Amino acid sequence: MEGRLEAVVDGRAIGWAWDPEQPDEAVEVEILVDGEPVAMGIADVERSVLAEAGIGTGHYGFDLQLPEQLSAHESHSIRVTAGPDRVAVLPFEGFETISRFPDGPWEGTTFVVAGGPQARVPFVPEDEPTPDPGEAALVGQGGWLFLADRANLAPAQLGGAPLLSDADVEARAEEMVERHRRMRQLRIPYMFAVAPMKERLCGKLLPEGASLHPGRPVPQLNAVLMQRNGGDIVDLHPILRQGGSGREVFPRTGSEWNDRGAFFAYRALMKEAGKRAVELGEPLLEEEAHFSTRPGFRGDLADKTKVALAEGSFTPVEAEGDWEEEAEVVDVSNLKALRMPAPSHLEVTRGRAPHLYEVPGRLDLPRAVLVGPACCLQLIPWLAEHFSRFVFLWTHELPLETLELEMPHVVIHVVPERLLIHGQ
Repeated sequence: MEGRLEAVVDGRAIGWAWDPEQPDEAVEVEILVDGEPVAMGIADVERSVLAEAGIGTGHYGFDLQLPEQLSAHESHSIRVTAGPDRVAVLPFEGFETISRFPDGPWEGTTFVVAGGPQARVPFVPEDEPTPDPGEAALVGQGGWLFLADRANLAPAQLGGAPLLSDADVEARAEEMVERHRRMRQLRIPYMFAVAPMKERLCGKLLPEGASLHPGRPVPQLNAVLMQRNGGDIVDLHPILRQGGSGREVFPRTGSEWNDRGAFFAYRALMKEAGKRAVELGEPLLEEEAHFSTRPGFRGDLADKTKVALAEGSFTPVEAEGDWEEEAEVVDVSNLKALRMPAPSHLEVTRGRAPHLYEVPGRLDLPRAVLVGPACCLQLIPWLAEHFSRFVFLWTHELPLETLELEMPHVVIHVVPERLLIHGQ
């Protein structure tokens, strides 16, 4: 017997259960509250996500009303059993009680799974290793590290050379026009955003004598796209600059934004998505986000070969320093979106597991797909809260066939500035 107790929503126990050896037969489930049976039913509700994940026909959901008199008490334990042998149905990670109506009878009543509440922990598949950012780390001022790699900025670009030539601007603009054209054909609202480089926001911490050309790629491309009616690019640079100094939105020893930087980006993406396609709830305010301090953090550049910028080239150095720091991390304990099994059509990149999240009991919310590289991982906890079905696809390009199957209300495509420069 397999299944999950996912949540109690407005006094309804929601989950799924099936017998893999008898996939054509629906099983009976029983709900026990405080050790006493209070409801019974058949797990035969259609759940398309189960079928997409290869779990039989998918008609194994249950949604059973609990007696309203239970709402008179603040807390209860709950347990679900299934099948003739009354096998326990395990709780889903992040199981919780949800009450959507402040004045409803179930407001203030909490259910915990028998044996104690389940701790909500991040779900990281074994086939999802931390991406390697590159070959080396450029040592800046104050022990700050920057990516030194052929996929990042060349020494000449760190010395103030233009990041994009006129021909580059034309080529990137043509790519953008084509992306928007294809998404219009699918009739899916599309939003393309660019995450600024660490070198841009932390420019004062680059090695002495290093600086970026003032011409930023996003405004250059938007000027061309405006003339061609080819859509536009959401520039995340201003919102991260307003959110705090580079020291606050990037780690000293890492190449990608930190959780606080991702939070500011999330707010900007939510506002832009609301303008383009769907009616969304308001993004969280900064005071509503909960961060905690993690000591001993070592970013993805901490253990790289260290190089210095000398006479227009990278030169290996024996850089001594403390490559550990304190980092802010998001507390996800109050978030509602739950990781679900991902169907096979979402597997677009080998070795990079797709992420599928659902908010229990909120089918009224829109659906979204987030496309992008590793920096998007830190956006997921925030964005997934606003969509009934939220998918993250770890890829640089738009997987059009997959998007056509999903048909979300909006596609959010995020690319780091350095990949935009290199045409990826």
